[in-house]
Amino acid sequence: MAREARAVRGAERVESTSILIVEDDGTIAGMLSALFRRGGLNPTTVRDGKTALSLVAGSEPPALAVVDLMLPHLDGFSLVAAMRGSPRWKDVPVVMLSARQLPADVTRARELGVREYVQKPFDAKQLLATVLEALGMPPR
Repeated sequence: MAREARAVRGAERVESTSILIVEDDGTIAGMLSALFRRGGLNPTTVRDGKTALSLVAGSEPPALAVVDLMLPHLDGFSLVAAMRGSPRWKDVPVVMLSARQLPADVTRARELGVREYVQKPFDAKQLLATVLEALGMPPR
């Protein structure tokens, strides 16, 4: 799932930038997948924390993960903690989504190294811009 790129006249051209989406709401997961594809990214979607954890244990890391906080089987905080404990996944940037905006949740996310904490409902264009910025890519 890693990011592959090559230089084109001094500028980076992204061939394939994989994004892992961990979101239990099918409507939101589908919308995120379509949004990121339109943004030139290659999304993979899983619907629960346990499935995402199996990816952390046995798959190549993505360029970035978008993780919902409240997931079945394993919450987003526990998933991000597992990512940080994996030598291959520890540096994957994470954008966390949540309907909760408790200061303690935002603080905990930051302590786990979450790049951005985005409250639902969110603006799709702004979320795409946030993801592209976290990847070091220009906005589209």
